Amino acid sequence: MVERGLQLTIENMLTIGEIIIALEGFRKPEEKREIFQILAEEKIISRGLEKDLRGIAGFRNILVHNYVDLDLNLVYKNLVEGIPVFEKFAKQIAKFIGKCGKLK
Repeated sequence: MVERGLQLTIENMLTIGEIIIALEGFRKPEEKREIFQILAEEKIISRGLEKDLRGIAGFRNILVHNYVDLDLNLVYKNLVEGIPVFEKFAKQIAKFIGKCGKLK
């Protein structure tokens, strides 16, 4: 259940990023992990947050493609370390949406 929750949370963050990128007309990412890089380049999220999210995007791939042999200690570590990152992402995205009033 925790693995699936983490996977969905990360996928939702990526989807939010993709929507912002598309609506704002930013350059199109060639791979998922590039979404957070583009958001940082466009000053939607901070560079520090982008660095944290880059690792989380990689962990999503582990969750999606390697769930049979998944180390539960790694899942727990990413859950504990991820919660503050998820909150920071939500706050920075909300700040961007609030600042622009709405997306284009």
